[in-house]
Amino acid sequence: TGKEQIARLIYLGSNYTNKPFVIIDCQLMNQKSWEFLTNHYNSPLNDTDNTIFFQNIEGLSSEWIRLLDSLILDTDLEHRNRLIFSCICQEDGSVLTEVTKLIDHLSCLSFYVPPVRKRPEELAAMCSIYLASQSTELGKQIIGLEPSALDILKKYDWPGNQTQLKRVINSLCVMTTSSYVTSTNVKKVLAQETSSQEDKKQSSIGIASTKNLNLNRNLDEITRDIVQQVLKDNNGNQSAAARVLGISRSTLWRYSKP
Repeated sequence: TGKEQIARLIYLGSNYTNKPFVIIDCQLMNQKSWEFLTNHYNSPLNDTDNTIFFQNIEGLSSEWIRLLDSLILDTDLEHRNRLIFSCICQEDGSVLTEVTKLIDHLSCLSFYVPPVRKRPEELAAMCSIYLASQSTELGKQIIGLEPSALDILKKYDWPGNQTQLKRVINSLCVMTTSSYVTSTNVKKVLAQETSSQEDKKQSSIGIASTKNLNLNRNLDEITRDIVQQVLKDNNGNQSAAARVLGISRSTLWRYSKP
């Protein structure tokens, strides 16, 4: 929904603009980066007067959210720095219980930004902005979208929100050779987006189903079980399983043999 842009606007309108704007993407957090963030003397959490943006706070485990909550309160972090948090809401507007507790403990001012799919009346304006920017960068003279092309974009679900919308408009600008973006090109790009989303979904299913593996074995045995499980999740489709695992079909065949 453009949460990072909103966070930057808050930063630019504050008295902290002469200090760093630090983005911590919680979805990319692993054990090593968590240890650095919470224990290292060079951690941005040890500075003062910075704006620290915890992006996608729901990406942390419940335990890490609770530890972060305690760390902020114990070190007076919220008074030494400006803290901004973003998270993805459920369809009903609710957020994770641990995130709600964090918001309550820190007395955060919170507001809801509706996703692109719930703002169809704004889609034409957003597309115009992105089209103008990208066509200028590419040295093209694209005036706008065909009415039928805009209608298709309005009906799309936009699971990736503004980031996805920008990507789609960029692709359309590259493809377009006339003054207007056609519905034919829009259908092509959205078909690619839908295929990509399905691949990600299959990948997440395959990864989730291998979490309870017995790791007290050699690597070949573990790998063989993972391949078998992903094959099962994809109904025996070797091409789909190989795509999920990021390996060739020949490698998949070798590991799938009993």
